[in-house]
Amino acid sequence: MSLGVIWHMIPELCLDYPIPPGYPQPIWIDRPYNGRFAEYGERVFTLQASAEQMREDAAALRLLYPELEGAELLKFGGGSYSEMGDGTRTDEAVFRFHDAASVRRLRGDAVLMPALRPHGGSADPLLAWWVLLFTLSIVTRYEPVVWTRLIDVNRSPSAVAIEAALSKALTAVPIQIYTALTSE
Repeated sequence: MSLGVIWHMIPELCLDYPIPPGYPQPIWIDRPYNGRFAEYGERVFTLQASAEQMREDAAALRLLYPELEGAELLKFGGGSYSEMGDGTRTDEAVFRFHDAASVRRLRGDAVLMPALRPHGGSADPLLAWWVLLFTLSIVTRYEPVVWTRLIDVNRSPSAVAIEAALSKALTAVPIQIYTALTSE
C-alpha cells in the first residue's frame, strides 16, 4: 500500500493538500434524506456519484467504499447534480442501510471511508493517522538525510504538505482518540 492511499484516507489532509489524483477520498453523506424515501428515517442518505461509478447497481462505487456493500440503492439521478473540475458530472444517489449503525461517524458526521485496496475494507481515520505518523517517524529516525531534504521548504515540493500534516495532527489525533474512546 502506498502512502498516497493513507494520505487520502485522512480528510484533514486530502482536502487541503491533495497529492496526485487517482486516490479515492472520504465522502460525507447527507442524512437523513428528506425526499420520497423519508419513511426509512436515519437509514437513508444521499451522496454525489458519477454515472460511471453507478453502472451495474453501483458496483464501482461499492468497490471504492466498502460500507456501501450492505446498502440498497434506491435512486440515482433526477436530484441535485454538480460538475467536477475535469468536466465529469455527478448526480445524487440515494442509498438505504438496513442497519443504521453501519454508517461510520467522523467527528459527528456520517462518512464513507475509501477501501485500502480493491475488495478490501477501509481503515478508521485514527488508524490512518497512526500509519502516516509512524511512517514519518521511521523516515525521521532511520533516514535523517532524506528527512532533512523532505522538509526543506526551499527545495522540496512536499515540505509544506508534511508541515501541514504534522500541524493538523496536533488537533486531529486527540479528537480521533477521544471519539474512539467515548464512541461519539
